Amino acid sequence: MSDLEKSKSNKNTRVLRNSVVIVILMFGFGFALIPLGQKCLQWLGYSGEARQAYLADLSKIKVDKKRKITVEFFSDVNPKLKWQFAPGIRKVEIHPGQKTHVFYVAKNLTGHQSRGLARFNIDPPDAGRYFFKTECFCFTQQSLAKGETRKMPLVFIVSPNLPKRITSIGLTYEFLKSEEPKPKAKQIGTTKEALMKAGAKIYANNCSVCHQPTGKGEPPAYPPLKGSQIVNGPAINHINLVLRGKNRMPKFGPVLSDDKIAAVLTYERHSWGNTGSVVEPTDVKNARKKIAKETYN
Repeated sequence: MSDLEKSKSNKNTRVLRNSVVIVILMFGFGFALIPLGQKCLQWLGYSGEARQAYLADLSKIKVDKKRKITVEFFSDVNPKLKWQFAPGIRKVEIHPGQKTHVFYVAKNLTGHQSRGLARFNIDPPDAGRYFFKTECFCFTQQSLAKGETRKMPLVFIVSPNLPKRITSIGLTYEFLKSEEPKPKAKQIGTTKEALMKAGAKIYANNCSVCHQPTGKGEPPAYPPLKGSQIVNGPAINHINLVLRGKNRMPKFGPVLSDDKIAAVLTYERHSWGNTGSVVEPTDVKNARKKIAKETYN
């Protein structure tokens, strides 16, 4: 039995345990998120120069023509999003280090414009750190007009450092509805203790795969949150980054409520020796209002 077959047999358990991806997603997300996803590349504390250097490093990766791996593509759509969504090709056989171009196809089945956010999941999970996407529809939310069909590109490189025991990789993207109304759930609370407790769970489900439970990340792909200038700086910059997304990090504004964003940011800003301020739900709400027109309308 291949690594892919073994990991697929446990897919439902992992998805339930890790909750969307993520998008992404991908940090999926991915997502992985990712979503997320897509959820978690090029996150906090990275300048444009660092990102360019990172992409330049990817371009210098040498292709291992002596080795081949199979990448299979899967898809899913949340029932609340009335789209058709499927990979344009089911599998490819590639050399590690080879830049590969594929695409997914999405169709809006509703009678009105509709928005979705993709999160992603990689099987086996430990292949994720060797899988680099240079272009992906999961980086931002997608908007389809009434009845529109669109090809959505995905460009990736699998590092030649991928362990030899991994001969196949499964990549699953799930589209979530971006405009879902916020359910009236029990409020988390505004005290630091309440936010930290809830934030720890949200971080574990959405961020820890990329940034690690220690907050140290896995640079350069997954920058550390520990000691990050964004995390320890003015709260508004931290809030805007998570609401808007940046580079490969998906926008969490459409998928997380104000109190959940406040909770996870407070957790990040008071963990691993960080000394940032507490973020309250009203802070997120006010920031969301200021960027709503340009981001969501």
